[in-house]
Amino acid sequence: MIVQNMTSNVSNLPVANQFIINFKIGVYSLEMFQSYKTIIAVRNLNTGLIFLDSTAWNYSTTTSKYRVRFLAETTQQTRKKINNGTYILKDLNNINIVSDLDKFRSKITQWTIDRDVKRPIENYKETSGGFPIPDVKRIRDFYNAS
Repeated sequence: MIVQNMTSNVSNLPVANQFIINFKIGVYSLEMFQSYKTIIAVRNLNTGLIFLDSTAWNYSTTTSKYRVRFLAETTQQTRKKINNGTYILKDLNNINIVSDLDKFRSKITQWTIDRDVKRPIENYKETSGGFPIPDVKRIRDFYNAS
């Protein structure tokens, strides 16, 4: 697990209480944005899926400022991606990720399956993020093999 402070755009010095955390859980390489002690977003680097905390993703001006940098997009763009299903809203702070990696891996897997396999096919138009229409058989095979 690698933890880094985000840096200031102005001074390029580390900013207190804003962290990027990179870690692996099984087959997943994950990148997480944490503000103070709250997980705001998790990016699955293998699939490109982004999970946002359902209550904290837009909590404050400071949180939003650094979430915008983490996702490299505006709050308005993030809202669109939440509304069209590109981003998945979940409670990311009800699991101790460090001490219960297997439980978190299981949740990430289930959330991904829920999004990619169970979602109606009409929701698979190309999004503003440019995601292609998924190959459902390939996704099922991947998760059944894990």
